[in-house]
Amino acid sequence: MAYGWRKDITVHELLDPLPALVTADPARGRARVARIQPLCERLVLHTDGKETNAARPRWWNALAGADPAALADLAATGLLSDRNGPNTILHGAREDLWRAWNGTADPVVATALRITLDTPLLQADAALLDRLARTIGPSTPDGVPQLLRIALSRADERQANRDSSSDGTRLADAQLVAELNAVAERVGAPQLTRLPEPSVTDESQPRRSAPIPAQSATAPTSPAAPSPAPSEPVGLIRVLRAWHLSPYEAGAPQHTLEQMRDLVGDGLLNLAARGQTDEATQVLRAIAGPFDFRDGPLLLRRLADKLRQNGHDALAAEAYALTWVRTRGQGGWLNFGGETALDALRTAAQLDRTLTHRVITEEAEAVVSAGRYGTHGITQALIFAFAQQAFAQQAFAQQAFGLPPNDSLDLAFALWDEAATVIESRAPRVHDSDDPQHPYRAPDNDNGTPVPGDLDHAFATAALAAVAHADREGKCRAMVATRSLVTLRPEATAPAMALALEQLSDPATMRPACPWERRTRPG
Repeated sequence: MAYGWRKDITVHELLDPLPALVTADPARGRARVARIQPLCERLVLHTDGKETNAARPRWWNALAGADPAALADLAATGLLSDRNGPNTILHGAREDLWRAWNGTADPVVATALRITLDTPLLQADAALLDRLARTIGPSTPDGVPQLLRIALSRADERQANRDSSSDGTRLADAQLVAELNAVAERVGAPQLTRLPEPSVTDESQPRRSAPIPAQSATAPTSPAAPSPAPSEPVGLIRVLRAWHLSPYEAGAPQHTLEQMRDLVGDGLLNLAARGQTDEATQVLRAIAGPFDFRDGPLLLRRLADKLRQNGHDALAAEAYALTWVRTRGQGGWLNFGGETALDALRTAAQLDRTLTHRVITEEAEAVVSAGRYGTHGITQALIFAFAQQAFAQQAFAQQAFGLPPNDSLDLAFALWDEAATVIESRAPRVHDSDDPQHPYRAPDNDNGTPVPGDLDHAFATAALAAVAHADREGKCRAMVATRSLVTLRPEATAPAMALALEQLSDPATMRPACPWERRTRPG
């Protein structure tokens, strides 16, 4: 019965491939974005919210790539009509808009929107501010370098915390700060500071209940691999089982993986040379199936490379196809690779299209028959595979599935539609309150342009919407951005200002000046 489960995360099978569908066919993609919005709203209302809560922000993220102008209007209307209310989803949608299109929009309006976002430092900051700095010349209005200085100062607002103490985070931060300082030096702005080194305290050290005895210097660091390679499939499978059960130690996996590639690869080559291709396939299926260990897809890819180099294309195609099937998508919680390892599927199709089709069909049937939770990821993976050819500049889907490119894309949308129908029937609309407060409607007579509407208008609208921020700091940044837009880009700002004045609630809470603004003025 509808909503019978505590949660229903199958909606992500529809949300995850939406960007690929929008890229392949923007008009049809936007129609699907509009269709799935009510479902994302209903699931949150009628489930306990665990994992389904992510559906709404994920939908806004998809809309950011599909129709940025519509996102700006909807987010601004929602924020301004409920001024001073906390709305992390709509403020997050403004950041999604910036992330998706900051490299395309005018650098002035993109920077104005950037300073209104809550995140102090983002990966694309340096590239955007470098573009803005390149527009500065002798005749440039004073407001442009001032806007640049304000945007640079945002990076100094980031805070050191437990997550920022890791080596990777500190290195990434140092790289970003170095790039921003290069921009600052070019325009004569103050230099930014790096995150402080973490202090060593007793609390930061791991607690031990008892001393750990020192290990012998001769202790093995990785499982020993037998040599030479076993000559029969059962021997190779025993080697794989021993590898699967061996301890997983720091520093050992890469060495062991290469060791197993040589050992098992030589065994597969011996079997193929004797004409025992069925037995070799059995070994490949053992890596992909019964053991299901962490490094299985990595080993399969390396074996596929070795088999291909030695001219065994059919076995290589089997290994490449199994690599894509067994790669865990979306960080490891989905079956099938989806976008992950699509290059392996492409190579498999180039080597043997029919065999690749058979492997995918058999593996999909096996996973579906295994149980309900094991099916997560199959739908989105197949949609990705069929849609891939539209933006890969080659007829990959035709090679993989024997379909012309247009038919392949039609099938990708048909798969999406069928999955949407099944999930919608399981999560029906039961009341008017299930409907989105601000519904999205795809453009009429959509001509398929990647960006319907004016992108600079969209950025200005999203920036002005920040005056509805619940905290004073956010309001101050919004007022600074508004002043810059009105002064430097009045044509792009006029429609945004009209919308803001029409929708704004509780205008008495607006402040004409902010201490934060005064602190960032030159002098």
